[in-house]
Amino acid sequence: MVTYYGHLDDAYREYPEKLSALIRSLRPKRVVEIGGGANPSIPLATVAELGISEYSVLDISEAELSKAPAGYRKVVADICADQPIAGGYDFVFSRFLAEHIPNAQTFHRNIYRMVNPGGIAFHFFPTMFSSVYVLNVLIPERVGQAILARLDSERRQEGHAGKFRAYYRWCRGPVMRQVERFHRLGYEIEEYSGFFVYYYWDKFPLLGKLHRIKTRLLMKHPIPALTSLAWLILRKPLSQGYANAN
Repeated sequence: MVTYYGHLDDAYREYPEKLSALIRSLRPKRVVEIGGGANPSIPLATVAELGISEYSVLDISEAELSKAPAGYRKVVADICADQPIAGGYDFVFSRFLAEHIPNAQTFHRNIYRMVNPGGIAFHFFPTMFSSVYVLNVLIPERVGQAILARLDSERRQEGHAGKFRAYYRWCRGPVMRQVERFHRLGYEIEEYSGFFVYYYWDKFPLLGKLHRIKTRLLMKHPIPALTSLAWLILRKPLSQGYANAN
């Protein structure tokens, strides 16, 4: 398992190329983005350039999917449903979805079932126990909406820049308990990397200064439990196995 630690800005800057590099390396024919909703991660022109035969966007909300550009294959489904979801995908990925999933074990188990043997699941998500995310869980949703509107006037409860309820189940940095959970589900972990800092603190100068000092220390001496973001690359073995995870 490869583990890399970096700055939050690195994660945002490098993510598009990381996603494209994984697809180029795997050369998948069938790709599905979980929770893409109104904003699929890969433009249709890039889908063609990458040689993807079928790019699906799966989301629980038909209303959100309807806002996505025409040309994508749109699938309305609940990734946490008990009944099986049609699979046969070579590459499954999600971006800022995992934190909104109330049942993380079912989420990752269902994706395991959707991926072909030898295929990849790639997730990019915020992690606990970054201080801002802890507050996001503890404060009432109505209060969180008001604070978000004050900090970022372009964010709304729904739509292209919407805010949705967050649970942060299994949203941690590369700590041992996380690694064990995915192994018990049958996955091989190819990479589990964490990133530090959160930009909203810059709205408050003193807190921002203290936070930057903490970030510099964490960059030199990483503590997996204190990451702010992570990306996780999971592979389904050619020889399948499955076990429950707690």
